[in-house]
Amino acid sequence: MNNLKKFLKYIVTIFAIFVLILNISYPRYYNDEVKLYSNMYGVEENRIFSIIKRESNFNKYAKSNRDAVGLMQLLPTTADEIFDKLKVDSDSRDLYNPRTNIMVGTYYYKMLLDRYDGDHEKALAAYNGGMGNVSRWEEGNHDKFIDNIDFKETYKYVQTIDNNYKLYNVLYNKLNLKFLNLPNFFVGINILIGLIGNKIRNRFYK
Repeated sequence: MNNLKKFLKYIVTIFAIFVLILNISYPRYYNDEVKLYSNMYGVEENRIFSIIKRESNFNKYAKSNRDAVGLMQLLPTTADEIFDKLKVDSDSRDLYNPRTNIMVGTYYYKMLLDRYDGDHEKALAAYNGGMGNVSRWEEGNHDKFIDNIDFKETYKYVQTIDNNYKLYNVLYNKLNLKFLNLPNFFVGINILIGLIGNKIRNRFYK
């Protein structure tokens, strides 16, 4: 009996550690901002978290070699168009500000969803690869849209965010672990994990 209790405690401990690691790896930082603009523009919250996870790993200072900026990696030219549509003052257009970046990124993603009749694969492909390329991929020979994507980066991008979304749903909807939401000041952990992950990929997958 004692051995059984020890075994059960061991299993519970291992499960708790596993869930905690997943929670740290797939957090919901900036939850208030994501919730606000997801509700405002009609996009599921976990969709936005999944994009942020892939785009910047929650690093609000992220900047790509293509000059995409902030949590949702927005190009300034795209952002300026949306700022103009939303009539945002020039003094409030800081894409490194999480609230501003999430507002613009969520609006842009919703715009893409509307363009492609709610098709998340096409919206994500356009977010990464551009609307012109999506038009070309729509004319491809494969039955599944994703199989027509001939940009390796965009193909992986769509797959990764889809997988992120599934994990977020399991963690926060099915397992209902919202009480484990980490405060924003823990975001440094994710930035560090991302940097380590990038170094590993660069080391072994050149």
